Amino acid sequence: MTWRKCEDYLLDLWSSVRGPYILLGLLVFHIFFSPLLVGHGVALRALMEILFLLILVVGAFTISLSRSVKIITLGFVILALAARSLRLFNQAHPTIAIIDNALTALALIMFAIMLIRQFIIQEVQLKPCIAASVAVYLLFGLLWGRLYEIVFLLDPEAFSTSDANLDAFSFIYFSFVTLVTIGYGDIVPVNPLARNLAILEGVIGQLYLVILISSFVSDLSISTKKAAKIGACENSVKPKKGGEQ
Repeated sequence: MTWRKCEDYLLDLWSSVRGPYILLGLLVFHIFFSPLLVGHGVALRALMEILFLLILVVGAFTISLSRSVKIITLGFVILALAARSLRLFNQAHPTIAIIDNALTALALIMFAIMLIRQFIIQEVQLKPCIAASVAVYLLFGLLWGRLYEIVFLLDPEAFSTSDANLDAFSFIYFSFVTLVTIGYGDIVPVNPLARNLAILEGVIGQLYLVILISSFVSDLSISTKKAAKIGACENSVKPKKGGEQ
């Protein structure tokens, strides 16, 4: 199989129709199942890193924009992955961890904006649009998890918690608890920047859901009315039985 055929196969696999589903599946696995596997050895930790790599790569190929945009996005992803690789070999170095989180956060922001532009604003097919909308919501949770970790690396006293070992998954957990406004209180932001980020995440999460649901309801109502009008027009032009005029 030539390189051209491989490229065509990958582009078809990550097309605008399939891409949101693949991205959504990877995000769900990474968020809900990865934390259960992290403490079971280096091999599984490496698997989680490969999974996160797939999320970034699939996110880049999901956006159906020009080839130049894909290349730029992939270049940015490569920088984030390089920082992540350095962090694995220098886990005690906070600067590398901050750079890793910052680059990953920027990549997640780019993916979220591009997914919103490509699938939600441009109103593609309904099912891929719903998948992309859920993926964006999950990307918000991962994004703020990275931002909270950056604040923690800058100020280890930024969060009050009974957990002595806060890690990346702890901040992802806190991020989603904040995003859905549950607020268990087991992790509490005490740093002003951390508090502001928590407020911003809660507000954006609620506004996103309200705007998204209202948009879907509006589009569904318009589609239903159009279908009803088309059906009425078709019925009106049908010839009457018995040759009646």
